[in-house]
Amino acid sequence: MNLVLIGQQGSGKDTQWHLLEKKLKIPLLSISQYMREAVASNSLLGNQVDQYIKDGNLVPDEICDSVLRERLNKPDCSNGYILDGSPRTGPQAILLDYNLWGKNQKIDKVILLTITDEEIITRLKGRAEEALKKGETPRSDDLNEHAIKRRIINYKNNIEVIRMYYEMKGILLEVD
Repeated sequence: MNLVLIGQQGSGKDTQWHLLEKKLKIPLLSISQYMREAVASNSLLGNQVDQYIKDGNLVPDEICDSVLRERLNKPDCSNGYILDGSPRTGPQAILLDYNLWGKNQKIDKVILLTITDEEIITRLKGRAEEALKKGETPRSDDLNEHAIKRRIINYKNNIEVIRMYYEMKGILLEVD
């Protein structure tokens, strides 16, 4: 089974998908995690990704697609997977379907988590404060309310196309 979870940052994707990962015994593929790993590597790609994230912008489609294609080709994905954080744009959704079609695969279900803007801001600021209390380094884009609001705008600019795309395919489930 191939699942996609989409929702704004702070909507609870990580919490829900870790539960599903254990129940279904298929890997959770987090694009956000792969992007953070790229940043931590301090590579040229990582530095580019870091600047997009710090500014509250989405990482460009071609970078996300390349990272995702590489991960989907690993053997642990042969029996299914849960995608977290991708696709985030209409072109990414189309690229994903194209790449899967070439492997005779498809997405079985897309779950869209919905949340209010106010709750997003509260959760992301809380996540940053909790990290600081634990002595951890919070995500840089959780510390900056301007970046949070920019992420909300970017998400809203892209989600409607994705929602309609998967709704037309008959595989969308919206959850509040």
